[in-house]
Amino acid sequence: MTIQGIASGNSDLARIVASGVTFTSTTDDFGTTIYAQVWVDNVTSGNVNLTNLTVDGTGNSVACPAAVVGIYYQISSGTVNRDTAENQSTYNATGCGYGIEIQGGAANPTVTVQNSSVHDFDSTGIQTATNANTPEVNATIKSTFVHINNPNERGIVLNTGTANTVTGNTVEGASPAAIESLGSSSFGTVTSNHVTSGTIAAHGDNVSFSSNNIYNSDVAINLLSALAPVKANNIYNAGVGIEFNCVANNNVNSNTINDTATALDQVPSGVTSNNVYYNVATIRTSC
Repeated sequence: MTIQGIASGNSDLARIVASGVTFTSTTDDFGTTIYAQVWVDNVTSGNVNLTNLTVDGTGNSVACPAAVVGIYYQISSGTVNRDTAENQSTYNATGCGYGIEIQGGAANPTVTVQNSSVHDFDSTGIQTATNANTPEVNATIKSTFVHINNPNERGIVLNTGTANTVTGNTVEGASPAAIESLGSSSFGTVTSNHVTSGTIAAHGDNVSFSSNNIYNSDVAINLLSALAPVKANNIYNAGVGIEFNCVANNNVNSNTINDTATALDQVPSGVTSNNVYYNVATIRTSC
């Protein structure tokens, strides 16, 4: 099934608004109450595709700890293509608004988000998540724009129990988690993305980060994993290029770090990290 917005007269804006609407609630894998504007719920036969829709959360009355979600795929497969999720901000901006959330389950659905725009949320732009110890959803996030308004928000989050391909996206805004992997049961690759002002957070062991471009960040890449490969990334104009946090990760190599105050920070003794440096005041500090 495909739901597609169409042009009318001089406008090509098919908008789904939250104001004045009573949402149906559900509960996610983690026990959080979810109020979703567009909810694709346990569709087991075929895909549900959403195209050329603007999902606008303006005027919703959801307050934390419940969450408002613009587009919510719950144990369902499909494609989000050329859509916009905007203004998913909980009542009084209390920090539980998600633009797009993808949750898996035993059916192991496949969901693609592509060519879309996500902005003005107050928690997370796009999240994949289950409470499983092995992946129960296959998610591809590509060629999508995510804008972060303040440092308390996160751009793209790969949570537990997920298999992910994240490529060719643009994430802008000063966040410590512009793109973040979490836990040992999030798997996948993060490649060829553009991050401006924010941080790539390599916190999960089984997600690799390669060929990404990070610009104008306080910390370009933040490591909390001793296993995650971080290779062939390009870092420009950062306070810290790669923050090791005294974690002994020997899989950090072949990155190009240009115009930074410190290229590698808090690196344990014995860790080998071979990279290319230009215009770097301090190449490496120790724990």
